[in-house]
Amino acid sequence: MNDFVIEHPDGLSTYRVYEKAPNLSDNIQVTNGEAIDLAGGPPQNTMMWRTFVTLCHSLDKQGGWDHSDATRECRLLANVALQTKRILIALAKSAENSFEEIVIDDIDYE
Repeated sequence: MNDFVIEHPDGLSTYRVYEKAPNLSDNIQVTNGEAIDLAGGPPQNTMMWRTFVTLCHSLDKQGGWDHSDATRECRLLANVALQTKRILIALAKSAENSFEEIVIDDIDYE
């Protein structure tokens, strides 16, 4: 995604969406991708990432990203974003396949 923290003068936000397949070896394989241009004010996901960036900068100033209470909100927001993406991918696959049920594996992002 570009222009997600500092808004572009023409008001466009460009998103590059990649579908990635997780595996147990910690390697992530890109399986698909597309670009989307949006006009207008920032959507909810833009505001989510802006909030995430603000939290990241505040943690960097405090000394780092350990698994403390101070980093909990940042880690939680990142986990929600990853889980939401997996749900959206499953919904798209279901819609492409006559709305068949898609099982989403439980992955602990912590």
